Amino acid sequence: MRVKVFAALLLMGCLAVPSLAAMSFTNRLTSEPGLSPDLEEADAVTADKDILYSAAGAQIGLNLLGNDGRNHIHSTANDFNTVDFVAEVTVDYSTGGRMFMGLGGGEIGAYGTPDWDITDTVWLELGQYGLSNTFTYNVGDGGPNGPIGAGISVAGPEVRVQMSFDSATSTITFAIDDAYVGGPMTADFIVPAIDMSAFFTAGEDARVFIGGGSGVIVRDLAVAVVPEPASLALLGIGGLLVSRRRK
Repeated sequence: MRVKVFAALLLMGCLAVPSLAAMSFTNRLTSEPGLSPDLEEADAVTADKDILYSAAGAQIGLNLLGNDGRNHIHSTANDFNTVDFVAEVTVDYSTGGRMFMGLGGGEIGAYGTPDWDITDTVWLELGQYGLSNTFTYNVGDGGPNGPIGAGISVAGPEVRVQMSFDSATSTITFAIDDAYVGGPMTADFIVPAIDMSAFFTAGEDARVFIGGGSGVIVRDLAVAVVPEPASLALLGIGGLLVSRRRK
């Protein structure tokens, strides 16, 4: 009886703890209605920023090449700076283009780039055969900080990009699998960990976002949130109690 009561109290306690909005999800990025509930477009109004969805993925900026055709797809959850997560996406340069992947407001800022002029943000900019790099922006600094580290030029035509965030140290790391052919990614390039401890301090949105322009295709987005040790411990205790009760 004691075990039963304790298990019930434990369950009530777990339910009482508010769950974070940031959760794991996957998306093939093959349809706009299929983005919901985890994702949404940054600009769903301006016609020249239309994103074309097909079996190949989401093609961005084909209707209007250059800066004006850039758009982004971002997570609806805006607290990804509070959890450990790993996000990956495949980038297809078969029709050219340039992509962005990062953590921040996930909206479109000046020149069609991620919102460096709106909220705190960090992103990797990656173009086939072109100089690519990583940028950060901390509101109040007066402009984007970067590029950070050496430029990266990928051969493609497909690459897999990974973004990892460690909430305990507030660091973010990017890795790139060049000439990706499917399956688990292998890092050919790694951008050293970036300290984000001074970012998102005023409650700015921290969404996972991907975007780009000039016809780049992105697909097979996967975001994996790593459970906190405390949560795992509670789940373990609950499992033991259930097991003991059945015995």
